[in-house]
Amino acid sequence: MTKERGRAVGIVANQKKHVQTLARGSDQKRMEFGGVIYTESAEKAARFILDCNQNRIPLIFLHDVNGFMVGKEAEWSGIIRAGAKMVNAVANSVVPKITVICGGSFGAGHYAMRSELKVVPREQFPTLRPEERGSCAAR
Repeated sequence: MTKERGRAVGIVANQKKHVQTLARGSDQKRMEFGGVIYTESAEKAARFILDCNQNRIPLIFLHDVNGFMVGKEAEWSGIIRAGAKMVNAVANSVVPKITVICGGSFGAGHYAMRSELKVVPREQFPTLRPEERGSCAAR
């Protein structure tokens, strides 16, 4: 959370940095790829979005997302349930939401980090048609 012009604002963002972490419930190291939404991050984001919604705090989404993690390990860790919880939290949120697409926005990750108002920098995507840039950029 941060304050913008004296008012609290919740920021939901992802990063493109690759990091090495310990696998959940074991001592094995695993590589987490940047731009991918993992089970833990989807659960954390859903809780944060629900908290902001309950306290009537507007949300800003900053994302460069490739989608949700796929594979056997991701399925066993509950990515489908966690992803559905995140999408549901965003869809049922009644606070003002703004999305800033910083790179790409693909797959189900786009639906999880979306809002009614999309901001796509024109200089970053000069070839996009108006309908791909969102309603505010099309005007």
